[in-house]
Amino acid sequence: MADKKRPAKKKAGKKTPVKKKPIPKKAAAPKAAAAPAPGKKLTIQDLAQIRDKTRALLTIREGQGRAKVTVHMGTCGIAAGAREVMDALLDEMQKRKIKDVVVTTSGCVGLCSREPMATVEIAGEPPVKYVDMDAQKIRKVLVDHVLKGHLVKEYALAVGNEMLF
Repeated sequence: MADKKRPAKKKAGKKTPVKKKPIPKKAAAPKAAAAPAPGKKLTIQDLAQIRDKTRALLTIREGQGRAKVTVHMGTCGIAAGAREVMDALLDEMQKRKIKDVVVTTSGCVGLCSREPMATVEIAGEPPVKYVDMDAQKIRKVLVDHVLKGHLVKEYALAVGNEMLF
C-alpha cells in the first residue's frame, strides 16, 4: 500500500492557477450614418424645411393648442394599428398646415378589443373617446370634430370623463 500515493494536501492560502479559455472578441459596432457625400451640401431651403418641421413637432408636443388629440398607444393599441393612426393624423395635420392642435400619446385605456383608440379634447367641451380607428377614420375625426366642431357619432364610444365618487 505504500505504492499508492495520496494527493498532497493543499496549503491554506495558495490557489492552483486555473487556465481560462480566451474570450472571443465582439464584432465592432456599426458606425453612425455619415454626413452627406462631399459635393452634396444642404441648401438654405433644406435647412428651412428642417427648421419648420422641428417647430411644428415642438408645437404639437408642447404647445397649448385649441384642441388636443391623444392616440392611445399601449401594446394592444400598437398591435391593432395605432402607429398607422398616428402617422395618418400627423400627415393630415401637416397637409392642412394645422399648428394649433396638440397631439399626444398615452398607454392602454383598458378597452383592448376596441383599439386603436383616440381621445379628442376641445377647450370648454367634454372629451370624446373614439374607437376602432384607422387612417381614414382619424382623418375624418380631425376634419369634422377638431376643425369643424361636429362630433363623429359613428366612431364615438363615450363623451365625458368617468367619475368614481
